[in-house]
Amino acid sequence: MDDNNETANADRIENLIPAELPADLQDLAAEANSLEGGPPVPGTPEAEANDLQNLAAQIEGNTELIEFGWQCIGPLLPEAYAERYGQVERAKIAAAYTKLAIKRGWDMGDLFEKWGPEIAFAAAVAGPGLPVFLAQMRERKEGGGDGRASSGAN
Repeated sequence: MDDNNETANADRIENLIPAELPADLQDLAAEANSLEGGPPVPGTPEAEANDLQNLAAQIEGNTELIEFGWQCIGPLLPEAYAERYGQVERAKIAAAYTKLAIKRGWDMGDLFEKWGPEIAFAAAVAGPGLPVFLAQMRERKEGGGDGRASSGAN
């Protein structure tokens, strides 16, 4: 049997199985799936546990991404931000972002695949430029000079 026929047969069989099975068949279907290595049956405790594990893994991944970003830009920001956006708040942001990304179908992999070079360019430009800009703003606020950062060369 060729791959196309197998796929067509699998699709026909899958369409015969309702999204949510009656309670008396859920245990039987779950056992069959576990024996075949298939996904948990929707509506069963196993499926809910699987969904929660997937959500937790996505939140963990987004938390790591936010923490990496914070490590990159946190030292450049005024101290007030460090106080307001502690580790607990950043974890809440990651959890909220993850739920929103799932709802909207956003994927960071797709974002970086499409806009990776532009993001890398912005990071390369902002990396050295942001501290200079912040130093200028601090100097202006403290009333010292005309706001130009001195380069050390005359």
